[in-house]
Amino acid sequence: GEFPFGDITKPETKNYIPDNFDVLCAGFPCQAFSIAGRRGGFEDTRGTLFFDVAEIIKKKQPKAIFLENVKGLRNHDKGKTLATILNVLREDLGYYVPEPQI
Repeated sequence: GEFPFGDITKPETKNYIPDNFDVLCAGFPCQAFSIAGRRGGFEDTRGTLFFDVAEIIKKKQPKAIFLENVKGLRNHDKGKTLATILNVLREDLGYYVPEPQI
């Protein structure tokens, strides 16, 4: 009975996210990375939603983040997709990120 609040790619939706929270839990669409899909990765619009999550993390700076996706993310594009995500989280955003677990 719950309905999505809005499109997270839109600034007006992002403006509703409160400040001063400790943990951000997020999942971005898996269809772009799943072996069950076409595996378009960042070329698939759904695959770019990770960057919207990263934008929220950068702006809100929660103390901890928890992100989930499918196991196909680990080897998508010979590991380059996961490497890009980890680089954004570790280098660009400054978070300690352990090796992803399946």
